[in-house]
Amino acid sequence: MNSPAPSSYVILTDKPGLFHTEIGADMRALERYDYVFHGRTRAHFVIAALERETRITIIDDGQPRTVSQVPSKLLKKYASLTEARRDLDQLLNSELPGARLLRVEL
Repeated sequence: MNSPAPSSYVILTDKPGLFHTEIGADMRALERYDYVFHGRTRAHFVIAALERETRITIIDDGQPRTVSQVPSKLLKKYASLTEARRDLDQLLNSELPGARLLRVEL
């Protein structure tokens, strides 16, 4: 059975030790990337297909642990996977030596 065509794409972010996001209903993860700066992973990014508006769970990893539900309508949307990838690639165009974006298996 094929998944329905996504209405748009979003980029979800995790920052190790600070917060992480969870894929919600009506979303599916397509690609994952690690943002590495001078050998240290600073963030994880997931490009997800958004089937329709939903809520994304953001969990603050500090103490006390805080859980927030954010409407997807507040996220930047991309019309295509290519546009989302292009936005991530701009992280590397900031002229920061030692920055790399590595694709990771889901």
